[in-house]
Amino acid sequence: DLRVHDNRALALAAERGPALPIYVVEPELWQRPDMSARQWDFAAESLSELQRELAGCGQPLVIRVGDAVEVFDAILHQHGIDRLWSPEETGNAWTYRRDQKVAAWCRDKGVRWTELQNHGVQRRIKSRAGWAARWDQLMSEKVAPAPTLSPIACDTQNVPSVKDLTIR
Repeated sequence: DLRVHDNRALALAAERGPALPIYVVEPELWQRPDMSARQWDFAAESLSELQRELAGCGQPLVIRVGDAVEVFDAILHQHGIDRLWSPEETGNAWTYRRDQKVAAWCRDKGVRWTELQNHGVQRRIKSRAGWAARWDQLMSEKVAPAPTLSPIACDTQNVPSVKDLTIR
């Protein structure tokens, strides 16, 4: 989620203690045929803005480039994390398989992963019965304010360019 306001995962994580906002840039994802340089340019612009906004909240965005599981494993060893918060991903088959790997890593490492719905897509349901009521309930929740974050020392990387990611 590339914003500080109305980012429930970030707000809830910050309520529970120090939170380290991380964005993992996955070159393998961005090199897929259903991704484009135009899409990355938008994401990169949004990440740059998010870096500025999070710095104003007390903790700059940590950007890492690589495989999500490998990045989380390095963060775990560096900071001893026990919880991972994120919005639910509703991308493509590649991101679904990545999420399965992250879930397996979390189980193996004893890291609790909380994924929060942030749009109309509802994963893991067998029937759409009741969908509208659940959507109305989600949309009636209060907008999460930008949190105040406690600084955590962590190295970061620059937002990579289209050329860095070899996107067509």
